[in-house]
Amino acid sequence: MTDRGGAQGRGIVGARPAARAQQSAVPATVPVGAGRLPMLAKVVVLAMLLPAYFSIGSLSMNPSKLLFLGIVPVLLVKLLRGNFGRLLPVDGLIFGYAAWMTLAMLANHTPRVAIEYTGSSTVTFLGGYLTTRATIRSKADFIALIRFLALVVILTLPFATYEVITSRTTIPRWLAEIPGFRSHGDINHDPRLGLWRAQVVFPHPIHYGIFCSLAFSLTFVGLTNVMGRFKRLLASGLIGLCCFFSVSSGPVLALAVQIGLISWSYFTRWMKSPWKVFWILLLVMYVVIEIGSNRPGIYAVVERLTFNSRTAFSRRVLFEHGVDQILRDPILGVGYNSWPLPPWMTGSVDNFWLFLAVRFGLPTFLFFFGAFVWAMIAVGWRDFRADPDLNLLRRAWIFTMTSTILVLATAAIWGEIYSMVLFMLGSGIWMLKTEVRVRADPTDDAPPQTPRQRAALPYTRFPTAPAQPRVRGPKRRE
Repeated sequence: MTDRGGAQGRGIVGARPAARAQQSAVPATVPVGAGRLPMLAKVVVLAMLLPAYFSIGSLSMNPSKLLFLGIVPVLLVKLLRGNFGRLLPVDGLIFGYAAWMTLAMLANHTPRVAIEYTGSSTVTFLGGYLTTRATIRSKADFIALIRFLALVVILTLPFATYEVITSRTTIPRWLAEIPGFRSHGDINHDPRLGLWRAQVVFPHPIHYGIFCSLAFSLTFVGLTNVMGRFKRLLASGLIGLCCFFSVSSGPVLALAVQIGLISWSYFTRWMKSPWKVFWILLLVMYVVIEIGSNRPGIYAVVERLTFNSRTAFSRRVLFEHGVDQILRDPILGVGYNSWPLPPWMTGSVDNFWLFLAVRFGLPTFLFFFGAFVWAMIAVGWRDFRADPDLNLLRRAWIFTMTSTILVLATAAIWGEIYSMVLFMLGSGIWMLKTEVRVRADPTDDAPPQTPRQRAALPYTRFPTAPAQPRVRGPKRRE
């Protein structure tokens, strides 16, 4: 993780005293908290959270897919024309992912099956990515998005609470009663820690947990200078509770990773290079675990972080067989054809990165994974020392993306959460090209006064004259 924020880049809320004084002398280019979230972004988020399915001819549709079918062609043309800035390597990686996935499906299936699958999948993930690529273009837009996501997650808490107590979904059950609509089934897994697992509006509890985890660091870190400490603690605490109610190892791990990164950032704010020290310590810890364990270190860690040791064992077996399969078909994968697995396994791949490499070949995995890594490194490498607010937003987004990369190694994603992950990836791309200006005068670029503000000024008949330069006259002789 790279953070070149200098003194302002160390810590969560502040820096060392000298750096704080420098921060106060450099106002932000956009008033903190200003701006409204573009309507398209709001509509897309709400559409992704509406689990209503219906049929149009032979096609199964839902609100988000129907919306994406209409907006993706338009947004794609605008992106290619440069309406959202010039094309970036992350855009090329996303397009490469779609192209290689299509090629792999054509190599393993009939053209009809390949086109149907890749068409639906491409619309799903491009819809999320292009929406934020087009609508989140400034600091004010990003802050508005964070506030909206935090509000939406918190509003799901009553439904999640009811579900963990009763094991019954609410919103999907209500929508399924509307004629012509159907919704997600109620997945009644065995309770964990005495709680039923909440899925709320998603097809699986782990998807609900991933959705909630996306808003945690963004709220706690990104809104540091937007809302008070108590409100941030309360909002992020409620978001964390929603995430926990999924009772899923992956999302809870993502939450723990974010808390760990936030804590490290805060307690090492006095260090010159805290993230270099972080990676060195992480490497040393892993080597110690590898030496002291009778199995690969990654398995030892995962088994201790899961709610159910049986799922950890099955993931280990799945990973080993998956790697063997990748070595057999590294370029184009196997598509959706069967591949060798123990007879007691269902074939479900609870590792999205492994899923991509097995199904569509290593290039597909490298394109998709590379889009995340390149975007994070490129954003992290920028110098935001002149704008501490921008530096906080950058850090919050990188923390979120880091936990997302890890949680995708523990879960399979599809449908709305697939769109949501790409939605969040696209939401940080604006930071690659945003300008960081240092204003010499704090009154520069100040927003125009409202009539009420002008009316509050003291009345005087004499206009304020500009200061005149002092002119020295001839000395008076005594």
